[in-house]
Amino acid sequence: MLFLIGSVLLSGCQTFQPFAQRTREKISSARQWANGGLEAFQCGQLQRAKSFFSRATQTRPEDFRSRANLARTLHQSGETSDAISQMQQAVEQSGNDPNMLIELGEMYFAAGQLSPAVRQAQAALNDNHQLAGAWKLKAKVSRARGELSQALTEFQKAAGFAPNDQDLQLQIAQTYADANQPRMALATIENLLARLPADSQPENVIISKANILIDLQQLPSAMAMLKRASREQQHSEPILIQLAQTQLIAGQFSQAQSTLARGRDLFGDTLELSQLATTIAKQSDSENRLVRVD
Repeated sequence: MLFLIGSVLLSGCQTFQPFAQRTREKISSARQWANGGLEAFQCGQLQRAKSFFSRATQTRPEDFRSRANLARTLHQSGETSDAISQMQQAVEQSGNDPNMLIELGEMYFAAGQLSPAVRQAQAALNDNHQLAGAWKLKAKVSRARGELSQALTEFQKAAGFAPNDQDLQLQIAQTYADANQPRMALATIENLLARLPADSQPENVIISKANILIDLQQLPSAMAMLKRASREQQHSEPILIQLAQTQLIAGQFSQAQSTLARGRDLFGDTLELSQLATTIAKQSDSENRLVRVD
């Protein structure tokens, strides 16, 4: 009898050792796939990253970090439905990590699914009321729904917890503009630009300020700012397009055509520049007809 017990125990240890070894090998293999995925993602190789992260999650299905990275890669690749599905699983496996809840909410928001997006934000806030990302997501949903006063309140709460978030300040300015409060929008965006070095101001912020100046009928100021930016950032197609559009609004057709030509020299005949050329031609023809009638 003792021999039999000993045999069973010995057999159990022999079975356990290969199992432990297989587990270690499995973890090591999953880690290698995950690291390969991270490297590929950072290099912009999204298909390769997706393959690596998929292998990592297949090897260790319980690894929510690799699953979340797979979701991020799918989202970046435009595979929204699959990204949401994978991130839902990652959130559940993480025990409803609040930051991952926000990421899932952002994916829903990008897909135009506003109600699920705000639910994720609220779930994150239930865990931590000071999460700027959750307030920001709620504000984006409110803005998308046209609830601009509510959006501004939520954006301001987010800003209280993340005062250096440039995108947040820009969205506050744009929401003021949506709410027909261009002076508040301008003050917000000028405050943002004042914090940044003059030679490293983001193009989207400059373009937003130009649009606000146009709303305030300050066309010369808008054009001067855009011309300066186009000289400092000579390879900026959006800046040149905005400059040409502003020149059109001011009735400066020849200047707009010159800006268009410069854009085509730098970037070729892109879709945006082709559409701009059509707009310039139509408005120029319309202006010429009005002149002939007079």
